[in-house]
Amino acid sequence: MAYGRIVILGLGNILCGDDAFGIRVVERLYGGYDFPANVEIVDGGTRGPALYTHVREAEALIVVDAVDLGLEPGSRIVRDGNLPCWLGIKKMGAHQNSFAELLALAELKNTLPASIFLVGLQPCALEFASPISRQACESLDWAVQKCLEILQGLGIRPEKAKAPKFLLPRELRADAGN
Repeated sequence: MAYGRIVILGLGNILCGDDAFGIRVVERLYGGYDFPANVEIVDGGTRGPALYTHVREAEALIVVDAVDLGLEPGSRIVRDGNLPCWLGIKKMGAHQNSFAELLALAELKNTLPASIFLVGLQPCALEFASPISRQACESLDWAVQKCLEILQGLGIRPEKAKAPKFLLPRELRADAGN
């Protein structure tokens, strides 16, 4: 199947230890690779409902996040399909509550992407102002590779970036009005 719009969405709070995992992964993807125009890398942070447009417009969605599935801390998580696990996971912060609700809303409105994937990590440390854990740091490159593998399965082969780039939310970019 050929996909139109593909969104890679990093979720989390960079101020709370391993909750920064999703954001750090999408920063590495954006900074290290050049993607075709139909692939959008999004720092979703903790914006919850404000991400609905990204979800609604995506034909394929790759969510990158630290998620509590009750596994051993530092466990790496890959799920594909319709992510029912999102609605049953232990919520770690407001972004997970609102993102699960956002997926439920998209399902109700029949705007859920055709394919949804989760690349995640069972967090080790989530305290406010704590650094990202060693286990999470050691899993960043793994998560980047998993995202690239998923993209390959979707027919996308990003090229290594020739120069570093920095990820900014859409509303802060110079091209935001375009």
